[in-house]
Amino acid sequence: MLNQVEWEVAYRTQVEAFINLQRLIKQRRSNLWCVMGSDILIKYYPSIKF
Repeated sequence: MLNQVEWEVAYRTQVEAFINLQRLIKQRRSNLWCVMGSDILIKYYPSIKF
């Protein structure tokens, strides 16, 4: 279980990663990026929900 500070850092990191991912997808308009991004989010952030 993460303490409060760790959770906030992890959450902020995920939000930034997600925003960057969205920006990439918009730039590329590519299914490959969508699939890769989904795999990355599922693999590395399974416990944090939006």
